[in-house]
Amino acid sequence: MLVCACAFLELGDRDPTQECLGGWSMKKFTLEYWKDDDWFVGRLVEIPGVFSQGETLDELKENIKDAYRMMVESETLDFIPEKTRRVQLELHS
Repeated sequence: MLVCACAFLELGDRDPTQECLGGWSMKKFTLEYWKDDDWFVGRLVEIPGVFSQGETLDELKENIKDAYRMMVESETLDFIPEKTRRVQLELHS
């Protein structure tokens, strides 16, 4: 039986200006997870490609945080200028 649920996680992005957090700024993401046999499997809804698994929900949460950190730390974003703008974009699926 496949059961799916969601939880919210606070994960950190490396930000040298956030010294009080050890260089990490916090962001909230949605962890969508399900049971696959005896494993909890999940993904971050807002970040495509960040998946993980764990024997418990707590282990899945820790593993998904590690997967996110590895993705952030391995991503080079030096091509993005320091000053950017953001707008909300609504997409229909």
